[in-house]
Amino acid sequence: MWNVHSRFLARTVWVRNGEVDLAYRALNRVLNNESVFKTARLWERYEKPFRKRGRLCYEKAHEIYNNEMERKIKFLMRKNRALKGNVVLLAFLASIGLTLLILGCALAEYNWWPTFVIIFYVLSPIPIAIGRRCTSDSSYTMRDTSPCADLMWFITSVIVVSAFGLPAVMYRTSIIQVGSMAFIMSANLVIFTTITIYFMTFGSDDSLPNF
Repeated sequence: MWNVHSRFLARTVWVRNGEVDLAYRALNRVLNNESVFKTARLWERYEKPFRKRGRLCYEKAHEIYNNEMERKIKFLMRKNRALKGNVVLLAFLASIGLTLLILGCALAEYNWWPTFVIIFYVLSPIPIAIGRRCTSDSSYTMRDTSPCADLMWFITSVIVVSAFGLPAVMYRTSIIQVGSMAFIMSANLVIFTTITIYFMTFGSDDSLPNF
């Protein structure tokens, strides 16, 4: 990326009075490139240091450009470490949820009827994924709204409520005991929390920050 844009910066080395505007536009094109900085106002932050007695200060521009690139690289490295930590957290929570589900079924006085809630675990992410595909914006997040996304959220809420309602109905009809229901309810809470964290962390296709 630096090799592509350094040609524009090199044009400003021998800039003098009559060529200031040309160099200004060339360097402005580099520093405002959305693929580099994701912003259209970076130049305004550093406009004054670039102008000195009618000529462009190339050294200052080069220094600021390097600082911006270094800051962006550090930001992406921190974000990458945070994503790895979130993956570990998701795996830990999922294992706890499945353990609670198994305990609610496998103990001697319980039965395996509550395992039907696994169907709701599998179905719950599907409407949200469909809702993301319904939008034309690749940077869709859980906070965005649209008619299709609202419908998918409604279907998801029905699935989640059903997952909590099934063990309650089973307990009411004496199919399972209160201890089993408590385990299943706890498993539901942990599993759906895990799914929520997943979509909050990986719900956007845009992996670049906006400075």
